[in-house]
Amino acid sequence: MLIKRTVFEELKKSVFGERKVTILYGPRQAGKTTLLKEIFSLLPSDQSIFFNGDDLRVQEILGQNNLDLLEKAIGGKKYIFIDEAQRISHIGLSLKLMFDSLKVSIVASGSASFELADKVNEPLTGRSSLFYLYPLSLKEFPVSLLDMKNQEKISDVLRFGMYPKVTSLKARKKKSLIFLIY
Repeated sequence: MLIKRTVFEELKKSVFGERKVTILYGPRQAGKTTLLKEIFSLLPSDQSIFFNGDDLRVQEILGQNNLDLLEKAIGGKKYIFIDEAQRISHIGLSLKLMFDSLKVSIVASGSASFELADKVNEPLTGRSSLFYLYPLSLKEFPVSLLDMKNQEKISDVLRFGMYPKVTSLKARKKKSLIFLIY
């Protein structure tokens, strides 16, 4: 079940609006990748490309700050998505180089927000929009917590938190997943 996130519309406006680097910070398992893929799916495939920063080849190519390699990797696309960008060394300089030289719109996400922030803030001054994705808010939660018939859901939220994936699992699986998040 895809949960409608409150930040979605503003993030979409940033991506489709004025050309810039859009950065999405947030903790592990908050739904950053899902949100990026949802926006990515709205674009024509001939205009967009999605990179995963966990991939060693992506780390090697995007971490070199070599304009020829970056241009070849992008292949003329207008929209560049980079998930787990904090894993790529020198990512701030690469984003600046792609943005300034290749005239593309970029969306980057990262779990280790302070680590990613240190890598991108200075090189992207005046070129970026920042968004934060937290675990679910009460407004986003799929079941009304105020409904007294949902005491079990209230208990689950208090025990397991409001991470998107956790809200859709049975109690046994929630216990095992929550230990992976932390």
